[in-house]
Amino acid sequence: MLDEISARLLNSHSLNEVLDYTLTRFIEQFGFKVGVIMQFKNGKGKISHYINQGYPIKLFLNIESLTIDDIMSLTNEIDKNIFTHQYPPKPNKKIERLKNLLHENQLTFGLSLLFKVRGKVWGALHLWHHQNIMLEPPALSEYDVMNRIIGLALENQWLRSKSNMPKTDNTKELLALNNIISSINYTQDLYGVLKKALKETLDVLNLKAGGVYLIDEREEYAELITSVGMPLEYVKQFEYLSIHNPSVSTVMSAGQSLVTVELAFENPELYQLQHQFGIKRIVSIPLRSRNHILGFLNLSVPPFRTFDNNELYLLDSISKQLGVAIEIRRLTEQHIHCTANQTLLYSV
Repeated sequence: MLDEISARLLNSHSLNEVLDYTLTRFIEQFGFKVGVIMQFKNGKGKISHYINQGYPIKLFLNIESLTIDDIMSLTNEIDKNIFTHQYPPKPNKKIERLKNLLHENQLTFGLSLLFKVRGKVWGALHLWHHQNIMLEPPALSEYDVMNRIIGLALENQWLRSKSNMPKTDNTKELLALNNIISSINYTQDLYGVLKKALKETLDVLNLKAGGVYLIDEREEYAELITSVGMPLEYVKQFEYLSIHNPSVSTVMSAGQSLVTVELAFENPELYQLQHQFGIKRIVSIPLRSRNHILGFLNLSVPPFRTFDNNELYLLDSISKQLGVAIEIRRLTEQHIHCTANQTLLYSV
């Protein structure tokens, strides 16, 4: 199920379509009778998708009235962000009403999956059945990865809605951003996405050279994944950079979406080498998912080049879009690797 959901999430413009598909697959696979997906804002939930097989509408009204705190009070953790329902000894009025409605309709087993990213709940999938359903460990592992992937997508949707778009004419920047988002949506080839993003960024900013580095998952080094306009000698020289390299640590520790790396001060040796290739100044855009930096996009710029509001908006958006795309792919790859190991273990 995870592979199908990931593919739809990465190849579809519509998050709503992905959520609808996720709910439908759970209902079909396990035979649940009632299912809802809620999205949360400021701790309050709203049902965005539901499947109802003949149950009263007031049941859904009671579900929608629940806050995140209510949901956490009636859940019993079975694996990370996956919970069965266990009613508290002294439930509040809302939970008491929901409990009574569920029992009236013989819905005795409840399951909740929280779409959670680094401590914040962005949504939840709630399912009910008239009998207990056992979830095996491989399924629990898959659902935990799915929870985080959908959580990232919901978080990204919220970030887009909160973006302060410039009021001036920004047609070319938005066109470039649209092209980058389209490449993220329509391909699972991370190398292709990063190459497209680099080219679009250079074109819209009228720059000639740049590269994209990804930080390995152990955070030991940064690897140059793709580059444009860089001499072959340069690429060979700077294909791998230690995470402790001053120019890399400057990007990692900065809180902004655009970082100017002053090589003459940060790394004199690197400064001399880059000058040999005609690179006078480097601007780095950290690729982040929430507050975690997964890589950076380097641009070779003239010494006194500045960026207007439209360009800064573009670079900030690219930072967030690529960061989420990288994290989603890494989570999917981790799950595939774990599944392959489990299959090998069971076959021995």
